[in-house]
Amino acid sequence: MLDARLIKMSMVGTLLVVLVLVAVACAGADPTSIPTSAPSPAPTAILSANPIAPAAGLPTEPAAVGAAVSTVVFEVEMRNFSFTPAKITIKEGENVRWTNQDGVRHTVTSGSPNDRDAGSRFDAPLLSPGENFSQVFAGPGTFPFFCRVHPTTMRGAIVVQPRQEGTTVPRPTPTRVANPTPLVGTPSNDTFEAEIQLIAFVPARITIKVGDAIRWTNQGRRSHTVTSGSPNAPDAGSRFDGPVLPPSTSFRHIFDRPGTFPFFCRVHPTAMRGAIIVQAATTVMPTTTPTPAPTTTPIPAPTTAPSPKPTSAPYPPPTSAPVSYQLLVSASPDRSNPVPLDGQLVSGAIYVFISPDAGVFQVTFFLNGNRIKTEQSAPYDFRGTTTDGNAAAFDTSEVQNGEYVMAAVVDRTAGASPEVKAGFTVNN
Repeated sequence: MLDARLIKMSMVGTLLVVLVLVAVACAGADPTSIPTSAPSPAPTAILSANPIAPAAGLPTEPAAVGAAVSTVVFEVEMRNFSFTPAKITIKEGENVRWTNQDGVRHTVTSGSPNDRDAGSRFDAPLLSPGENFSQVFAGPGTFPFFCRVHPTTMRGAIVVQPRQEGTTVPRPTPTRVANPTPLVGTPSNDTFEAEIQLIAFVPARITIKVGDAIRWTNQGRRSHTVTSGSPNAPDAGSRFDGPVLPPSTSFRHIFDRPGTFPFFCRVHPTAMRGAIIVQAATTVMPTTTPTPAPTTTPIPAPTTAPSPKPTSAPYPPPTSAPVSYQLLVSASPDRSNPVPLDGQLVSGAIYVFISPDAGVFQVTFFLNGNRIKTEQSAPYDFRGTTTDGNAAAFDTSEVQNGEYVMAAVVDRTAGASPEVKAGFTVNN
């Protein structure tokens, strides 16, 4: 009897095991069952420390939201001891490139001059003229920056906005720089490039051919015009008269006849003048070599045909060697023992003048872009010349301590008008 019960219990146990195994098998075949392995993590975007550079001079197509680094590059120039533009608004992940277009070296340093953490986010080394520095801004915020060499006058800020879902990074139209400006005074597709810098046309005198064009671009901070003729001439503006050009705008004119065409700025008629010399297109006719006349000599001596001389050179060489002018400063009114003003730390009374003064008929002086005076006879002193021939003093206590930029437009009798600049610091 006991054995029968044991056999019955064993059969019940076996049945229970079979039922459990069937249930497990059915659960494994259910397509909605949860897998036992852990899911793979979703990929995350990683910001590249060295993003791929865009095509030279122009930003590429805008990047879609979710891209780690945008290929849009916003351009900032260092020119005339300032950042241009000084403030830019961009999106996170976009790139800003600073290019030194000045004649001296600068830095690009994050923060403010007196901050303890100045340079902690980025700090470019000293950039020589023509060099550049790029920085990708990964997160939103406002990031001031300055130049360590000229911390008073050279400051700016980058405003980085967060990206919004479903939008793309816009093209930076206001601050985008197109193809780099060709060298001043050189032709490009029959168009000669000239610049308006501070209060001067650079170059002030250009020689071209009939049918060529000149484009003047305002690289300064003030508005100017490009007007044909002379300020007091009754026909001023009759040949061409460009509109008032705000900064970063240009005016182009084609010259269709030979001659010499002076021009000036209606806003600054005294300091801003120039001339365009348009030469007629000449064709040099080939000459034939004359046949030597027969002589009694068995073998006549060959004669040399003269080489034809062109009537005019396409681009005539300069009539005189270029002259390098300097702004010099002396501690004495007789201008003795002068040194270059650029980079000097000055105080009290100083005496600033242009050297050399040979071949010059007038010099216009500027301080921080403001016209001070025009000297029309040598020696050319910043504050003028006294009756005894000494330089008048520039009393630096009349201005606040800090950094300044002095400029001088040198009008030469030969026609050119080079510009000289010097940065210095007043510390009384």
